[in-house]
Amino acid sequence: MPRARASIIVRSDAAPAVVASSLGAQTGSDERVGVEVFGTMFATFAVIALLLAAVGLYSVIALATEQRTREIGLRIALGAQARQIWWLVMRSATRQVVVGLSVGITGAVGLGQLLRGLLIGTSATDPVTLAAVTGPLALVTFVAAVIPARRAIRIDPIVTLRSE
Repeated sequence: MPRARASIIVRSDAAPAVVASSLGAQTGSDERVGVEVFGTMFATFAVIALLLAAVGLYSVIALATEQRTREIGLRIALGAQARQIWWLVMRSATRQVVVGLSVGITGAVGLGQLLRGLLIGTSATDPVTLAAVTGPLALVTFVAAVIPARRAIRIDPIVTLRSE
């Protein structure tokens, strides 16, 4: 990325080395402030994206669980325990997030290789960065799946079988 160049003419009674170091410190701090602003901005966008992902994951898991209401009601009527129903929903949610994270990590590494020159302080395959992204998404998936799983456990098999 091309950098803009500027010249500064300074008149001072101080020694040239003192003036040069003072100006160097000033220009460096401006760059640091710019990086901090962009860092804060990207962190804000990341939190918003995580919240949107949580809402989307909850919606998909809740819809998938609702579509399986008859199956779950029949399983309960045949003697399935609450923990078996819980794991049925959680396993489905885990499968979805594993597929999504696999595609996402592959895309992130590929795109990171293309944008390698723009990455500051990290690499395209930095395991800490990838874990910092996948960890919260896995946690959000678990939390998003809890409500539909609890709702599935409380399905009344008699109501489900009557609707057949």
